[in-house]
Amino acid sequence: MRIDKNFEDLTAMELYFLYLNEDKFVDALEDFSNMIGYGISEFIGCAFPSEYESWEEGYFGDKGVKFEVEPPAVDENKYEIVKNTDFIDFLEKMTHQYLVSFPLDESKVELLLNKIKTTLC
Repeated sequence: MRIDKNFEDLTAMELYFLYLNEDKFVDALEDFSNMIGYGISEFIGCAFPSEYESWEEGYFGDKGVKFEVEPPAVDENKYEIVKNTDFIDFLEKMTHQYLVSFPLDESKVELLLNKIKTTLC
């Protein structure tokens, strides 16, 4: 995916989508629609609160979406938890960008995006 910012200034969420190949975008949306994070590699991933129990390492509460990007994908670890609304706003931008290149996927992608919105909001 394309993000118009200097690499050093990208947040963990932006880096995640920068590294997410377009051919995996729909797979990621399918997982997101089931509140399952999609790992791009062992160094780049995201997670939803439902994937953790409160006693587990990595637990981050019951709201938001967690993004982690680790070396060698970046020089230093990047980690953030974004609000559901911020995640959806950014996901809508990425969806629009994806559909410019793959307009035939519109109905499936819109269905998945609506399911994600309904679940998170």
